[in-house]
Amino acid sequence: MKDNLALRKIQILLNKLMVKIYGEEKWESRRFLKRIGKYPNLKSPKSLNEKIAWLKINYLESFFLKCCDKYLIREYLKEKLGKDYAPPLIYVTENPKNLTFKNINKFPCIIKVSNGSGANLIIKNKNEYSEKYLQFFFKKQILLSKLHTVVSLEHQYEVEKPYIVVEELLMDDNGGIPNDYKFLYINGELEFIYCSVDRLGDNVRHVYDKDWNRLHFAWVAGANEKVFKRYDKSKSIPQPRFFPKMKDISKKLAKDFPLVRIDFYETSDRIYVGEITLHHGSGHDRFYPESFDELYGEKLVLPSANRFH
Repeated sequence: MKDNLALRKIQILLNKLMVKIYGEEKWESRRFLKRIGKYPNLKSPKSLNEKIAWLKINYLESFFLKCCDKYLIREYLKEKLGKDYAPPLIYVTENPKNLTFKNINKFPCIIKVSNGSGANLIIKNKNEYSEKYLQFFFKKQILLSKLHTVVSLEHQYEVEKPYIVVEELLMDDNGGIPNDYKFLYINGELEFIYCSVDRLGDNVRHVYDKDWNRLHFAWVAGANEKVFKRYDKSKSIPQPRFFPKMKDISKKLAKDFPLVRIDFYETSDRIYVGEITLHHGSGHDRFYPESFDELYGEKLVLPSANRFH
């Protein structure tokens, strides 16, 4: 535990200052160039990634802070669907010091920062990590989540005190991590399902259309011909057993967004909503072939700007 938390705090302040100096459009353009390989057209965006970048800077609704929060989403789902479809909750706190095995009393579990990006930790049993480690780890993850929000310009994650959420770890029929089914909607229409397949094994990404026909492109960080071929040659998977219900639920949720990704997991007897994501990859995941970026960008009709920065 050598990570210096004071340096993380300084890093957050410095990045806040740099965003203010550059302005959000220039800041985003520099990051877009670094990851996509070209400057975005933010005045008249055409590709899907350009439009995601535009949305980050120009469009924010107050309810985004609830639906994109890994704890508050439970309340949001109840409001919209009449039922909480989030994974079973074990414990929630705002204070990392409360991460003790008195409070975390069911295993295996997964611990998340409610506004985090990748700030998750799977715990198989209480002997795997010490309480001291968990408390330090999530102090750091809270700071990293704040840093991500500042750098990414994903303002729906801007909260002063995020929750630390402990959930039951969902398992598939074979005792592994279930596939992650990500339903991508553009202006209320389901365009494709992006699947994270066998994360602890082959760890590949598949894309299927709304009728579960395989589509042939990749949309991940650093996508290129090699990555695409590895994904594309992997064996197709059957549609999830609760596919119709997933489509029904995601359709109801998607109507409130110009662009949204609604993630599902399924176990042997039911489905769960993993999260609601507004800006896949923060607009910095590459399409391969690149033509798909333009294809889906043409479909997205942007809303009027409502955020003045």
